[in-house]
Amino acid sequence: MGWLDRKVAEWEKEAHERAAEEWAREVAPHLPEGAELPYVERFRGSAFDAARGEHTVAAYIAIVGVRPEDSYGFFPRFGQQTNLTFPMVFAYRDRPEYEEGRRRFAEAFGVRLRELP
Repeated sequence: MGWLDRKVAEWEKEAHERAAEEWAREVAPHLPEGAELPYVERFRGSAFDAARGEHTVAAYIAIVGVRPEDSYGFFPRFGQQTNLTFPMVFAYRDRPEYEEGRRRFAEAFGVRLRELP
């Protein structure tokens, strides 16, 4: 990964942190007590190029082991569409066993997934 990739990842992380802070101020107070929030995986465009997008989606679900009853779905990352890639997010109910699957997927596809605390 070159310096530009690192810088882009840093900017994305900062933007996500700002959005999380805004969310905490604006949305969290209105959630019912005990509300379960979905895990949202952010995929960079390189993982989902036009040539292998569908296969990558299937691989993520299979490698991570996401159960159908836990899946809320894949959604486009609005404002980031290009002709060659389609950045996506995948929302699902998280389970402890999915963490190892996410690591296996990142290694298999040579991608960095969510880098949040």
